[in-house]
Amino acid sequence: MTYYYSFIQYCPDRSRHEAVNIGIAIYIVETGRVIVSMSKNNKRVKRLFGRKSLGNRWLTEAKNMFANRLNSEKFSTLAEFKLFVDTRANELVMTPPTQVRLNSIQEMDEFIIKMGF
Repeated sequence: MTYYYSFIQYCPDRSRHEAVNIGIAIYIVETGRVIVSMSKNNKRVKRLFGRKSLGNRWLTEAKNMFANRLNSEKFSTLAEFKLFVDTRANELVMTPPTQVRLNSIQEMDEFIIKMGF
């Protein structure tokens, strides 16, 4: 199977181009499905932007809604997935999809853990 990953990032101020990875989305070309794994807490965001930078409850809910949306989508093509990635316009953004070679579900799980999610 062919896989592409994209980091999901929290970016409170786009003009500063500062973001922190809060999750990962893995797009499976053959099925059109996306597997999402989000950070369990918001410690990375607090470390980079400070405690006053966000409402912890808001970010947790935003991450859950974003993950649910991606998990429920089915993209017919890589171009459709890239369009979704490119059109994120709030504080949660995604990096451009990058191909990754994985040979099994176990390797995918290991990849997600290696990336910190």
